[in-house]
Amino acid sequence: MATGSLVERCPVCRGKKKPANHKCSRHKITYYAVVRFKANERPKWKLAGRTKKKAKIFLKKWLTEIDSGTYRERKKVLFKDFAEIWLENVPKPRVKASTFKGYVTDVKRHLSPYFGEQYIEEIHQEQVERFLSEVMQKEGRGRDKCNKHLNPKTVNNIRLTLRMILDYARRLKYILAVSYTHLRAHETVLDLVCRLLLE
Repeated sequence: MATGSLVERCPVCRGKKKPANHKCSRHKITYYAVVRFKANERPKWKLAGRTKKKAKIFLKKWLTEIDSGTYRERKKVLFKDFAEIWLENVPKPRVKASTFKGYVTDVKRHLSPYFGEQYIEEIHQEQVERFLSEVMQKEGRGRDKCNKHLNPKTVNNIRLTLRMILDYARRLKYILAVSYTHLRAHETVLDLVCRLLLE
């Protein structure tokens, strides 16, 4: 039977020697779930959350999956590789050729150049918000000479493609701790501001 515990770590101070009762008040504490599958095996570490309550829920769910036999360890996958898997398995057999072409363009022109070399499980909220802000400032290629930025509809399409890829990753358990299902768009003075909200 697997055993597990929670470990509290400061992302800044974790590499330095500190007293056992050290609490870093200046930085956000992160909780890790540490599980040992067998007595003599090395433990596995996973990011469990920023609050103790969420971390306890994560650890309990992980141990339940291990004990029931439904847990599967997945290899790390780069965003660009996972996006290709998504394109082949989800939209290609289900949508028209023109719609599929739009998804391919979103992935190859916008998403893969930004997230491509990063592991999909390491993509976080602030990074997605930064990406969407940068996309809004990109120069468009349309006929409208007055508005040099990408059309708000194009930005929205890119946002929806990213949301579908991350939803698929969550369903396949490449993303466990964070849900990206509430990726929504809001109109502002800058035409469109996209925000990523956690559940």
